[in-house]
Amino acid sequence: MPMNKAEDMNLFEHLEKIDVLIAEIKNYASRSIGIDEQVPSSARTGSAVDIALRIYRQRRARAKHFSVERLFGEPAWDMLLDLFIRQERGEVVSIKSACIGSMVPHTTALRWLNLLAMEGLVALEDDPADHRRRNVILSPRAIEAMANFLHEIED
Repeated sequence: MPMNKAEDMNLFEHLEKIDVLIAEIKNYASRSIGIDEQVPSSARTGSAVDIALRIYRQRRARAKHFSVERLFGEPAWDMLLDLFIRQERGEVVSIKSACIGSMVPHTTALRWLNLLAMEGLVALEDDPADHRRRNVILSPRAIEAMANFLHEIED
């Protein structure tokens, strides 16, 4: 059964609380075992995911408070954020799911997804479990660019 906007926001609020708890646990664990604060960029993807998640949620909250969502539309950016978060968490993202993450009509999302693919930021792969479905993955270049950008804005 599809969720409405209020249910979506309630789900996002619950996920945000869970993410805060996970971050607190990670902070406590890293302090208790003495992990150095200066970690290499390849090991910082967890914090980049946290930043991406915060940005994505802020964009959804903004849309909730303004009745004209099209004023703030950046489907490609929303897709990149959503794909980065989900891919770094080990989730498989179908084309349909990537389109939903962009928060625009399906046909619009597909156009943006094709543009991202032409730019080499995403690739489309057959789903090995269901050959009727294709999955979207960020390219290594896109992952690196997202991580670098997210760390730069956090500093």
